[in-house]
Amino acid sequence: MKLSSLLPNHLIPENSKTLEITSISSDSREVIAGTLFFALSGTRLEGANFVKEAIAKGAVAIVSEKEIFSLLEISIPIIHVENATTLLSLCAYKLATPLPDHLIAITGTNGKTSTADFLRQIWALQEKEAASIGTLGIRATTGDIEASHTTPPPVFLAKYLHQLKETGVNHVALEASSHGLVQNRLKGLFFEAVGFTSFSRDHLDYHKTEENYLTAKLTLFKELRQKNAPIVAATACGTTVIEALRKIADETHAPLRTVGKNGNFLNLIETSPLPDGQLLTISFQGQKSISVHLPIPGIFQAQNALLAIALACPNTADESEIYHLLKLLPQLKPIPGRAQFAGKTQNGANVYIDYAHTPDAIERIVESLRPHLKPKGKLFIVFGAGGNRDKGKRPLMGQAANLADFVIVTDDNPRFEDPDLIRKEVLNGCKKAIEIADRKEAIAYALKQLQEGDILLIAGKGHEKGQEIQGKILPFDDFLLAQQLGKLTQGAF
Repeated sequence: MKLSSLLPNHLIPENSKTLEITSISSDSREVIAGTLFFALSGTRLEGANFVKEAIAKGAVAIVSEKEIFSLLEISIPIIHVENATTLLSLCAYKLATPLPDHLIAITGTNGKTSTADFLRQIWALQEKEAASIGTLGIRATTGDIEASHTTPPPVFLAKYLHQLKETGVNHVALEASSHGLVQNRLKGLFFEAVGFTSFSRDHLDYHKTEENYLTAKLTLFKELRQKNAPIVAATACGTTVIEALRKIADETHAPLRTVGKNGNFLNLIETSPLPDGQLLTISFQGQKSISVHLPIPGIFQAQNALLAIALACPNTADESEIYHLLKLLPQLKPIPGRAQFAGKTQNGANVYIDYAHTPDAIERIVESLRPHLKPKGKLFIVFGAGGNRDKGKRPLMGQAANLADFVIVTDDNPRFEDPDLIRKEVLNGCKKAIEIADRKEAIAYALKQLQEGDILLIAGKGHEKGQEIQGKILPFDDFLLAQQLGKLTQGAF
């Protein structure tokens, strides 16, 4: 593609407009012949320091926000812009065309992964080639790919989307993280529907205030939708979020669909626990109600499933289509590390794994599992808090864990912090908890306490296969460890 097709013409020197661009990168290690190199200013590294290396590897033009005076003698064009990160995203998606035709994005504090994966499954059940991109990587009907970010950087996301299109995938559900939105990783994509799962405190180590955090989330709805694309939100998001979305919907003449309890699109009238999930009673836009089996526990998972249903039909709201989609819910599969049933102990207690790592998420999963207790059964939780993240939420996580009957505070991913101090901060919110530093020992201890009818929830790490300690990722899998230590068997939960 010609440079003039990627960048605004007024930015490009006249003799450089016909340059052929073969790739885009902000990482000098990824540069090949024909690369347009973006010298970005990062928190740790300065892109301008890698310009010479990029040129040596074949870069044919440089984009930078800074004047690179020391390189003025270089023959290739150096293009100065005000917002290089935004331009990088725009160029990456333009160069990667064609992309899948049907892109849908989901944001929210908790529930993004479940909603995106449920949507992928719903598409697949309709025999559509589909994928989800997010915390679990890329999951597609054509095969899975590991990815390191909830919302991958634009160069990589553009490549993934193009590869999916080339393999026949035309429907993609994408998780939009607040970090990714602030960093403009999705700039240049326009979604045919957007969803909001939930909102509560998280990532204040990055955003500083909840107001900034919400503003980041709302970027998806203000700037990245196709014209008149529907806005879909779970009623559990709360009044502040719903009203903010309503204002955006009114200003852009877009429909606002709410799902969950008292939802205007899909109303979750009632949930009843079953031995193998839950029975949902649902009505569509106030019409007749139907009862559907969802083979996954948790009211929050019921809301995520309904959000996925509403997103699966962005251009229509036909009653027959909606009820057809609702009847697919019994076929949904559990998602790794999300209210995931790990198995049953020899004496009849059930064990679950969940990614809950915020106060709100812990509260929701504990409340959702309690109806599945047998008479006289107790609910146990093993959890910790991650290091080098929002410290203020730690005692709040402890307070949320108080909803369980028996609490064990242990290590999560301490990263570069002192794990003893992290645990103490969590324990400040939960005085009744037992402290067991070693996560394996904590899980083993909890398993030994279980009696028939009890439930053990191992929270915080979910699908993760490692534990981050002092810059190293050590093998650790809550799901497999619980199965091995507890000699768990499968079957109805």
